[in-house]
Amino acid sequence: MRASPWCVAVSDVASSPIYFVPVNVLLLDPAELDARRAVVRGRRARHALAVLGARAGDTLRAAVVGQGMAGATVLGADRDRLEVCLGELSPPPPPPQVDLVLALPRPKVLVRVLQAAAAAGVRRIDLVGAWRVDKAYFGSRKLDRDALRRELWLGCEQGAHPHLPEVFVHRLLMPFVRGQLTPRAERQDLIVLHPSAPAPLEAAYAPGRAGSVALIVGGEGGWIAREVETFQHIGAEVASLGTAVLRTEGAVVAALSQLALLRRLGRGAEP
Repeated sequence: MRASPWCVAVSDVASSPIYFVPVNVLLLDPAELDARRAVVRGRRARHALAVLGARAGDTLRAAVVGQGMAGATVLGADRDRLEVCLGELSPPPPPPQVDLVLALPRPKVLVRVLQAAAAAGVRRIDLVGAWRVDKAYFGSRKLDRDALRRELWLGCEQGAHPHLPEVFVHRLLMPFVRGQLTPRAERQDLIVLHPSAPAPLEAAYAPGRAGSVALIVGGEGGWIAREVETFQHIGAEVASLGTAVLRTEGAVVAALSQLALLRRLGRGAEP
């Protein structure tokens, strides 16, 4: 059976050799551009050549991180090398004004969450310590700058947009809440996802609502009661995603999807 034309094995960039990530756009760093030209090597070039069958003269869908979208004409293609020339960049729609505060999960779970959040266009990700977070997770190489960027990059390729989220790591929850989350509460809505919350997400965040919002998601085991109370004390609403208890990556995807729908309802478009 032939593989999907938009899927590529990423054993060179992910922990599992059987994990597949859809590649829906040729994502480029601005530093790779010389005027409108770029030479791409490695995984991206191999995907374009082996999976997409790119040849000289073909046009690929491309994006430049932080800048916009464009067509990329293939000038040359040879094994592990792809040379392209970008057309005129068109600005993409602005990313949703959605941030994610996440209790740091196990490293293997973190990989999946980062990719999913980046694919959804999340603007900022704060990875925080919590009572139920194993402190050993903060020593994982998955938190290295290059490792984080790699997973976010894969997510943006899947989501087909140039919005690479910012990621910040905070070992201690309370200093983060006092020093950063509390000031943000004055300019954005805070929503804590908790499976035992009596109200669903739509009760805490009315359909059609606009503005900046931060989703606060616990890791395996969720938040303890004291942590939930701390978030409530600074003005956060507490809500559930339904009766099912989801894994961390499932909860993040479900929360982002439900929030996107709620923000569209009554207004007709995502901001």
